[in-house]
Amino acid sequence: MTMMQLFFGFSGRISRKLFFFSYALLVVLSLLLTYLLLPVFDYNFATYWEDETYRAWQLDALVAGLFFWPDLALNYKRFHDLGWSGKPYGFFSLTALIFMFLTSLRVFSDLPFDNIYFGFTISLLAIVFLAVLYITFFKKGQAGANHYGPNPLDQKETSL
Repeated sequence: MTMMQLFFGFSGRISRKLFFFSYALLVVLSLLLTYLLLPVFDYNFATYWEDETYRAWQLDALVAGLFFWPDLALNYKRFHDLGWSGKPYGFFSLTALIFMFLTSLRVFSDLPFDNIYFGFTISLLAIVFLAVLYITFFKKGQAGANHYGPNPLDQKETSL
C-alpha cells in the first residue's frame, strides 16, 4: 500500500500498528499546522488556549477540514480490518465537522459554551470519538481475509 492509498484511499485493510503510527502522524501534522496558523488568526500560543471566541473554532474547523479526508480514509480501512463498514464512522465524522463549521459561523448562539444543548452535543461527540479511538487502537482485526481484503498482518505494510 502506498502513502497515497493509505491516506486517501478507502479500500483495503490496515493493522492496528500502521493505523496508530499513521494517525499519530496526522495528529502531529495538524498540531504543527495549527501552530503555524496562529498568527493568521491573531493568536500566540498562550492566547489560543485561553480564548473562548469563535476565532479558535474557526482555526480548529479549518484544520479539521484539511485533515478530514486522510482521517476518514485511515478509519475506513481500520474498520474494514475489524470486518465493519466505515460508513457509520464517515457519517459521524462528517456530522462533527459540520457542527464545528456551524459553530465557527456563530449559528448556535453568541456564547455557545453557555448553551446546555451545545455542551451536551460537544460531550456526546467527544464520548463517541473516544470510543471509536479506543476500538480502532486496541481491537484486533479479523483473522484471515474478509469481505474488505486480505489480512494486513499477512502482507508487507507501508512503513512511515
